[in-house]
Amino acid sequence: MFGNPPPRRWFDPPFGDGFDYELTYGPGTPSADGFTKVEVGPGFFDIDVFVDGILVESDLDFGETFGFGPGVRKFRLAGITPPVDLADSTAFPTFLDFSGSPSELRMTGIPLANGVPEPGSLALAGLALAGLALSRRRRFF
Repeated sequence: MFGNPPPRRWFDPPFGDGFDYELTYGPGTPSADGFTKVEVGPGFFDIDVFVDGILVESDLDFGETFGFGPGVRKFRLAGITPPVDLADSTAFPTFLDFSGSPSELRMTGIPLANGVPEPGSLALAGLALAGLALSRRRRFF
């Protein structure tokens, strides 16, 4: 979402390096119901799994399955490299299994804290000046 967007500008969807997953159950659901396992899609390696803010698995790779204990209804996958386009629903395929009959599954992207890195303007200016100096030098010799 872009708040108060100015017209005539290029916009890029946010990129992220993680997702939060949450199951919602109706009243009377056994407390043991929740996620049972997760597996990341092809091309992704070294993903971290967090439950309640605690790292429970590091380096989850494609083809590996992480199993949760009973009652886990929220978890986070983080450390996706390279970052993925959060607006693209196919950018980070994830296999999920869970018990019971949840009323909702929510997958929320975590935007990069500093956005997508851009080249430093000072380095670009220095490169431009070096290019000008080099082209000028060639004219005299």
